[in-house]
Amino acid sequence: MRYVSFVIVSLFLCSTFFTSSFGQASSPASTGPLLSVTTDKPSYLIGDNIVISGEVKSVVEGTPLTVQVLDPNNNLVQVAQIDVSEDGKFTKAINSQGTLWKATGTYTIKVQYGLPNVTAQTTFLFQSSTIPTSNTFQLKDPSSQQIFNVNYTIN
Repeated sequence: MRYVSFVIVSLFLCSTFFTSSFGQASSPASTGPLLSVTTDKPSYLIGDNIVISGEVKSVVEGTPLTVQVLDPNNNLVQVAQIDVSEDGKFTKAINSQGTLWKATGTYTIKVQYGLPNVTAQTTFLFQSSTIPTSNTFQLKDPSSQQIFNVNYTIN
């Protein structure tokens, strides 16, 4: 009877050990994110090109990545689809001009790949209007040696 109890307890401990070790090996938290996204700069001005890039963990051939750009009020500003390369990397340049690019503030880029729960996002600051720079440039006439002030404004 003691021998049977010892065998049962031993089997129970062994099964607990193997179950926990197999569970740890397949934990999705240890594999990293399924999708990542970044921009090439933290802030942009109107008319700038925004380079969006990232990586997909598991590539599904023929499946494009969906990109949404949202303004500070969560309004959709731009949408695009990006082809993912065989190694899982993607890059897309979008231009920040047009009638929808009017709010200044923090914009959000949301990307989705395949299933609805495979998503990632990043943010960037956007300035919807340029601040003009005005100054005076001094120019010297070589023949008369007179100095002229030339006013200029850069937008």
